[in-house]
Amino acid sequence: MARPRTDRGRTGCCEQRENAFRGSKERAAVTVLGFGYIGLPTASLLATQRFSVHGVDVDAEVVDTINQGAIHIVEPDPEVLVCSAVRSGQRLAGMEPEPAGVFSLTVARPRSCSRAIS
Repeated sequence: MARPRTDRGRTGCCEQRENAFRGSKERAAVTVLGFGYIGLPTASLLATQRFSVHGVDVDAEVVDTINQGAIHIVEPDPEVLVCSAVRSGQRLAGMEPEPAGVFSLTVARPRSCSRAIS
């Protein structure tokens, strides 16, 4: 049987997620390199699970956008996760890597190659 949908605004979703993770023990530090369609959801999901996450991107505008709780890509779910992570006090994005126990490299692949990789 399908669950009835409720219409929740984005703020409501963020508040619910934030409240769900209060009191959780903080986990290991993770650095995510690259905030595209893979890196951003990965970093924000880990952050909402109480991992200490520091994401790195070379684009200052992307870093500023994420640290304001917004996203620069067109995907609905990561926006809720980023908003929740930022509201929980995480400084999610920066321009330089920081020490961490885990590093995740999530950078874009070239759209075209003029020569074969040997």
